[in-house]
Amino acid sequence: IYSFSPNGVSIESWLFPGVIFSFGSLTMFAIVYRDLFNPQSTLQFLKLLSISPNSKFKIIIGILLSSIIECLFYSFISTLVLLIFTPQSFTFFAFLSILFYLIFYLSLIGNFVITLSIFVQRGFTFLFLSFILLQLLFVSSNILFEHQIYSEVMNIIFFNNPFNMLLYDLRYLIFFEESSFVWIAISSLIALIWIFFNSVLALWRNELTIWLKNTINHQSIDPVIESAKIVEENNAENYRNWKEEDVQKYARFIQLCIKNDIKIVREKADYLICLWDENVIKGAGTHAEITFAYDLKKPVYLVNKLPQKDLSGWIMACSSHIFTNFDDLKDFLIKKYKFNDRT
Repeated sequence: IYSFSPNGVSIESWLFPGVIFSFGSLTMFAIVYRDLFNPQSTLQFLKLLSISPNSKFKIIIGILLSSIIECLFYSFISTLVLLIFTPQSFTFFAFLSILFYLIFYLSLIGNFVITLSIFVQRGFTFLFLSFILLQLLFVSSNILFEHQIYSEVMNIIFFNNPFNMLLYDLRYLIFFEESSFVWIAISSLIALIWIFFNSVLALWRNELTIWLKNTINHQSIDPVIESAKIVEENNAENYRNWKEEDVQKYARFIQLCIKNDIKIVREKADYLICLWDENVIKGAGTHAEITFAYDLKKPVYLVNKLPQKDLSGWIMACSSHIFTNFDDLKDFLIKKYKFNDRT
């Protein structure tokens, strides 16, 4: 048990900024999960991106800034509380310095969490990976542990990263009055590049829509996005709660979604593209859309991600073509529609 850090500062005081940073990390993960995932633990963020008139870059910045501001508020409260139990008193300058450096640290953490959410898109997987990555971050970035306890090779690997260097600069500013804002500038640059990367990544996740437009000049209609519009138009953000609180109100709202889906399949769609995986098994909407399209004699192109033995015979019969991946689907669409002007 250490009473002092290797730099001669009491261990409680030396770890104090790291505790605030770790609290900020946990809070950022919680805030992003709350804002980007719906109650069913699926990512709703990409759907909102698709229906928003604003650029992806502006939306990412908006999400990041709002998360940082909320996280700073909670961190401010936690800092005041922890100061009561810290044996060494901190100056007002030190207090402000912690919050100042925390802004840049949270900008990196926030970007990292947004990247993870875009890649994962499933709440449980996101939480599991977040737990693993947070443990690695806390250990490797010298937030709660001294880097001197590791081997020389591990020190080099762990110590030289933006997360750790921000904390390193902050500690030397507070305890030894040695200031260097190089890593603040580097962190700011990394955060801006990362925001741009996230906006491109979010756009890439809607890659099939873009591919359809650019390659065969087909416009796509996503029924999930259409349902999101109906939710917004009817102020029904909490409609899932109505299923238990007001059954009739819930049923009336779902009827709006059903009528909209039927209208799209009947009047607007020339063919359907459907990803068939374990997620569609829980609901009935996709089953109904495929069946309705079959009845209207409209092609259904199914990308099946389930084992062949688990694929419903009903869905197999309603599908015009079944593919195992999107690359095969694209090859087929190019051959069939490349020189067709219909959208």
